[in-house]
Amino acid sequence: MREPTFLDCCDTVSLRTVRVLYESHHDLEALKVCVCGGYWFYRFSEYVNWAGGHDDLTSWYTRLSPEEGTALAHTGRAGLDLGYLRERPSWMDDHDGVRPVPGAPDHPAS
Repeated sequence: MREPTFLDCCDTVSLRTVRVLYESHHDLEALKVCVCGGYWFYRFSEYVNWAGGHDDLTSWYTRLSPEEGTALAHTGRAGLDLGYLRERPSWMDDHDGVRPVPGAPDHPAS
């Protein structure tokens, strides 16, 4: 996976995964941290078009506070309320390119 250079936490964004919160064949949720210390909630969703059209691969990156990042690092997925992601400014990367969006999904598609 390429480094998301569009993220705005610092000038030299380099993320590592702290914890995978959910994973299926077509979805992934993970807590990531940048070398600058900024926390990001990462969501990946894949929609496979079996009818022959293009598949839809979409990623969202949502900036978290240090407190939110620390909480996610130590909380099981079943105990998480991620409703705040719906209204948290995020970065979305899909077949149309990268762009800021006013929120991200708060649960996996599958």
